[in-house]
Amino acid sequence: MNCIRLYFIVNTFFYIFLFFSKFLADYIATSSIVQYVKIYQVVNMGIRENSGQSTQEKTRQELKKPPLYHVFLLNDNYTTMDFVVSVLGKVFHKSTVEATQIMLHVHKNGKGLAGTYAREIAETKIETVHMLAREHEFPLKCSMEKE
Repeated sequence: MNCIRLYFIVNTFFYIFLFFSKFLADYIATSSIVQYVKIYQVVNMGIRENSGQSTQEKTRQELKKPPLYHVFLLNDNYTTMDFVVSVLGKVFHKSTVEATQIMLHVHKNGKGLAGTYAREIAETKIETVHMLAREHEFPLKCSMEKE
């Protein structure tokens, strides 16, 4: 009985030791990575010597947001309203209520805004709509206009 207790105690301490050694190793690895990143940032800040004076030059590149494009669904006399609601739900992730409102707007006004996206995403969504329309033999079309 004492041997079994001793076995469980030793086993428990062994697993505790393994846990803390892994934790310690992760901590050491993380802290050395953090130090390396700090050194890398200091080196890349452009510290240089000019005639005995130390100047610090930061170069920061500002990223512009990509231009956005509106994707419009165009009305036709052949595509069913149910299919348009289905496409708005599947491709543009609209709820049924919102998709129905957009579909009615397209039906009454000739075109309706399905969404606003970056150019590549807008082109992909338009191609997806055209592909689904071809598969179901509908002439549904989309267009894209810069915001």
